[in-house]
Amino acid sequence: MTTTQVPAHQELARELQDRISGDVRFDQYSRLFYSTDASLYEMEPVGVVLPRDEEDVISAIKMAGEHGVPLLPRGGGTSLAGQTVNHALVMDFSKYMSDLVELNVEEHWAWVQPGIIQNRLRTLVAPHGLNFGPDPATSNRGTIGGAIGNNSCGSHSVVYGKTLDHVMELEVVLADGTFTTLKSLTPDQLEVKLSLPGLEGDIYRGAFRIAREQRDEIDRRFPKISRRVSGYNLDEVLRDPANLARLAVGSEGTLLTVTRAKMNLVTRPKNTALAVLHFHDLIESMSATVELLKEPVTAIELMDKTIVEQGRIHPGFARRLAFVEGDPAALLVVEVAGESPRRPRARSGASWTGPGGPASATTPSPSPTRRSRPTSGPCERTAWASSPACGGSASPSPSSRTPPWRRRSSPSTSVASKSSCGRTAPPPPTTATPAWAASTSAP
Repeated sequence: MTTTQVPAHQELARELQDRISGDVRFDQYSRLFYSTDASLYEMEPVGVVLPRDEEDVISAIKMAGEHGVPLLPRGGGTSLAGQTVNHALVMDFSKYMSDLVELNVEEHWAWVQPGIIQNRLRTLVAPHGLNFGPDPATSNRGTIGGAIGNNSCGSHSVVYGKTLDHVMELEVVLADGTFTTLKSLTPDQLEVKLSLPGLEGDIYRGAFRIAREQRDEIDRRFPKISRRVSGYNLDEVLRDPANLARLAVGSEGTLLTVTRAKMNLVTRPKNTALAVLHFHDLIESMSATVELLKEPVTAIELMDKTIVEQGRIHPGFARRLAFVEGDPAALLVVEVAGESPRRPRARSGASWTGPGGPASATTPSPSPTRRSRPTSGPCERTAWASSPACGGSASPSPSSRTPPWRRRSSPSTSVASKSSCGRTAPPPPTTATPAWAASTSAP
């Protein structure tokens, strides 16, 4: 255990040192280190605790309450609105409470501690053909506890939804130090919870009161959108007031502290392919997203002109942008998946009709090229073709030597990233029918 103190809150620091087996840090360096996150805000905490187990968490919560000090559970510090900074006692789970505790391959679930990095969980379950569905851009440093607090999602949310959709049970510590499990309850289990004295019973009784008295107001005023990050999930209370795990998700650590979570896992796609669509206009790329969602896509990512331009001048990213042609105003990176390598390849190259009519009817077809790539890498083949398939009618720029709208597909045997196809040198080209002009059905 490492412990340092400052004059302020010295008594709290001493008590934590006596009762916590993990690290207790009240020195100026640690407080400054935890005073920022990925947002623009900076708030120096009272101190920092790195708990080793649930008992440490319970002790820290009780002592913070006794001293009137706010408590802040913190994940990877990737929040963009200051959710992980405060004048509070910060608890960081990423050092000690960061393990995969139990994995059930047959039933597709895992018990994990809140400090485990999301990509670490993916790495551990990948050999079993499983994956954790939500994949925010910060998943290489964001924790599962942070994903639960934020109700994170990612580029594959069109298939896997939000973290809320994958939380099965939560082991938590309430504000008074009570340890309990939140999950879907049977009627008999619910009756027991409703009859409990103290804070836990009050919470269940309060949830049912909200569902009874505020149902019409919540149903009328809560926005009907796929993901909402402001406020609490009171609409989930209407659906199932007995399962308070769904209310806890997205609460940013303000209601309770998670010590373990039972998370649903999804089947990892056997084969995926990427299609990169180039646009002259940002608004048209946004309109195209609506049309693409009618197709069996698994992910859509927008890259605007600023991202492309900044990437090209950044030494670390410039070499990974070989897949960008010309000077597009926006790119849509679209992923499809299938059981066989041919299925996603066919889906990414199939023709379709956008709001402007059939692709071949809006822009003359230039001579396309097809480039083959080594089969050993993640991008074994790439097809390029002019594609106003998203419904736009932009004409090619006179100064452009290549078609302004491209559709390029690159099959892979794993979930591919936006930049994965920029890392392999292209072999000799061959001719091919334009991808958008060939109506291809998957086998």
